[in-house]
Order: sequence, then C-alpha cells, then structure tokens
Amino acid sequence: LKAYLSHLQNMAASPEKLEVVVVGVGVPKFSMGWLHLYQLLREPLSELCEVVGVVEPFFLSENGRQAAGSEEFQTYMAKYPGIAIVDTCSKLPPRQGNRHRVAVISVRTADAPRVFEEAITHAECSAVYLEKPGATTASALGNMIRLAEERGIAVMTGYARNLGNHVKKALAFRDKLSGSAQAPRIKLVHSNHFAEADLAACFQRCRPGMMFDMACHDLALAVAYFGLAAGSWTDLELEDSKCQLATHGGVEDFVSLGFSLRPKAGEEPIHFYIDRCAGAFNGVEVAPVDSPSQSFLCGEPPVLYENPLPDLSSHLAVGYDGYVEAKRLLLEAVLQTKGPAPVQFPAGVPTLEVAREVLVLAEELTTVLTKRLQEPDCKRQKR
Repeated sequence: LKAYLSHLQNMAASPEKLEVVVVGVGVPKFSMGWLHLYQLLREPLSELCEVVGVVEPFFLSENGRQAAGSEEFQTYMAKYPGIAIVDTCSKLPPRQGNRHRVAVISVRTADAPRVFEEAITHAECSAVYLEKPGATTASALGNMIRLAEERGIAVMTGYARNLGNHVKKALAFRDKLSGSAQAPRIKLVHSNHFAEADLAACFQRCRPGMMFDMACHDLALAVAYFGLAAGSWTDLELEDSKCQLATHGGVEDFVSLGFSLRPKAGEEPIHFYIDRCAGAFNGVEVAPVDSPSQSFLCGEPPVLYENPLPDLSSHLAVGYDGYVEAKRLLLEAVLQTKGPAPVQFPAGVPTLEVAREVLVLAEELTTVLTKRLQEPDCKRQKR
C-alpha cells in the first residue's frame, strides 16, 4: 500500500497526469454523469488526472436553467472555478502540451455517437469512457468501433459491474468448483428500487426498454465471463410467475423478468432474475450441484472504495466502488501506455465490442420475451 501511495504522489506532481473532460453531468447525487465527475475530483482518481472541462448543454440552455436540478448543478460547479463549463466539446480549452486527454461521456443514448465523435475530433481525446449502452443500434456501435480503430482511441464502456469485487469473488468460487462433474448453476440477479408510481417516468426515461437500460448490465457479465453471444443461445425458458409486462405512461416494458437460456446447445443454462421494484441490489449466485448456493452481491463488504455520500441515489450507491475501479483501470492503462502503442486493458474490461454484443442480445431477447409473455397461455403477473 505504501508503494502504491508513493506511486500516486509521484503521478500527482508529474506532467504525465491525464486531462479529463466530463461530457454530460446531470443532477447532483442522482445522475450517472455527476457521480463520474464527483469521483474524478476525489482520490484515488484525482491523483491520476485533472478535470479540465465539463460539457453540460442542458443546464446551460435557456430551458435548462429553469429546470429541476439546475440550481444544485450550478451550486456544485461553483466550488470548482478552475473547471471550464461549456455547452459543446468544441468550446473546451485546448489540450496542454503532450498530456493525454480522456473523455467521460454520460449523455442520452441517442446523442452518444455524435458526442463520441465530437470528443475525439474537437476535444482531442485519445481515450473515452462511454456510458452504456453507447448507442441505440448495433450498426451505430459498429461505426464507433471503426472510428476508434482508425484514430487509435481506447474505449471502455460503462458496464462497470464487470469489474466489481463481487464479480471477482464469484468467478473465483466458480473456478474453485471447475473440477466438479457438473458445472455450477449461475444466476444473475438485479433489482432497482422503484415504486409503481415511479414506473411511468422510468419507462419514459429508459427507452427502448429494460433489456437495453437495466438488464444490459447482466448481459454484459454473461458475455464477458459466461460465454453468451448473440445468435448462438438456445433453450430459453421463462418463469412465468416472475415476469411482468406492463404499460405505464403509454410505454410498454418489462417490470420484472425471470428466465434462463443456454449459451450454446449442451451447456449449462444461465439464469436471470431482474426486477425494477424489489429493492436496490445486484449480484451473482453460484450454486454447486451438491451443496447450497453462495451469493456475491455488489456493494457487499469489503468494498474497494467506500461511498462517502449517505444521500446518493440508491441506484448509484449500490455500485459506487465499481464505478471508481473502472475509471481507475482506464486512467492507469492510458498512463502506462508509451508512444503509439495501443492501450492494453486487463481481462474483463467492457469494450465497445462487448457493448455491441450486448445491444444485439438486448434486441433479440426483447423480441422473443415480449412475444412469449403476450401468449394467451402465459401465466405471467398481470396488473
């Protein structure tokens, strides 16, 4: 630990310290972009980088200045007068010297491809942290992959849960059981804290739906670690009693889902349990054949980094340490890269390729699950 702290102190005084621009901030203590900014301004990330700019077009617009959350945003940013606050990437200050610049992007999904290109072409960014899902279509993500390859841009996507301590422990336990005659059962669980009265706003905000906005995290885990891939899965089974398809605010979406599928024919199934209204938690359950299952939950002690904000929205608080760890890995990977060599990420880091695979899976599964739940003989929850 002493050696690592010494390493951070040396970086703090080094001209190699990275520049970071945060694109899309939103409401303090509720929005993902704001949490990224907050964490970047604190140790250990502040020892690796300097936040030089914030791009927040909404709260700088005429309508945005009057909107809910604007006053909190302005009050928070007033504490950091050295950070440029602008409404577009082209107005950010120029990059200083030879320092690398990293963009952390948390904008509406429909705007993400445009903002991604602007961060590269106008803001001189050589690395990007892009919040999930990254785009609304797989073809758009394909274009972004090609742009990143052409420009030599390192990209991590916001499936930070892939790097959480609970996932590392679950994988270690699974590997410990690898000599068993039958592979252990894997169950991915994920719940949010919404009340029924919140679902209309949730459905509107989370279009095109649960598989793209919430379950995408669980799909990313299954892609990275459990062999799930679009077009090759089979034997999808529904647990009707754990499924609810409903319409709120004129939008139809899943409230809860329970299903399993095999990554390939003959392989053990992966089980998914996802609920918008059962509390704020997520994790991995590993069930050996001949003994009780073990659950590994996000945020379960010991965590990598403690959340110092007791009033942080619960949907962010549950994964606080994973968000820090993801950005730390990105920043350190960029700092350790010399010359024109490509940035090397550790295993399991969610790349744009993982994000594209998740998006194709989300499209496939939304179509199949919706059709199955609308069948007359389905005994799903109805409301």
